[in-house]
Amino acid sequence: MGEARVAAGDLWLTGRCAHGTLKLHVEPLTVLTVPCDDLAGVPFANQIVVDSSGSCRIRVEAPPGLTWNLRVAQ
Repeated sequence: MGEARVAAGDLWLTGRCAHGTLKLHVEPLTVLTVPCDDLAGVPFANQIVVDSSGSCRIRVEAPPGLTWNLRVAQ
């Protein structure tokens, strides 16, 4: 889990995953479910609109055997 200060505007979560389903908990904003079924790795990009500045916690939930990477940008 990581915590960051975010400003109002777009928050992007991008990455790649394979072998299952990845859940990205962006607290307190949302929970994203990313299907990752391709053996070669599935790229993903999710945009979250942040209404006001504040802190945000990002937690990754992944089953055993799922491989993933994640980049958070604003």
